[in-house]
Amino acid sequence: MRTGILLLVVTILAELVGTTIMKLAGLRAWGLAALPCYVVCLICFNRAVAALDFSLVYAIWAGLGMSLSMVVGVLVFGEHLTLAKVCWTGVTFIGILGLTAANRG
Repeated sequence: MRTGILLLVVTILAELVGTTIMKLAGLRAWGLAALPCYVVCLICFNRAVAALDFSLVYAIWAGLGMSLSMVVGVLVFGEHLTLAKVCWTGVTFIGILGLTAANRG
């Protein structure tokens, strides 16, 4: 189980780094540097799904990926943090916690 969680963390971080590279690169060719990040992401996601429940892995990947990309958007790219963004991110976390509890029980 710990290996699955570690693979899930690597999945999320690799996707976040790849997406950040693409945003920084714009249409420039060095944006292709994001490709290895996505390869790592998909390989680790495949392994995480094999080790953990699919519904849990996918929910955490999507929820934390979205939340962390919002943080990167605000801190790195100067995007505006609104109350609506914070509230809907909270709803996402509640859903993730609910799925986690449902998978344990």
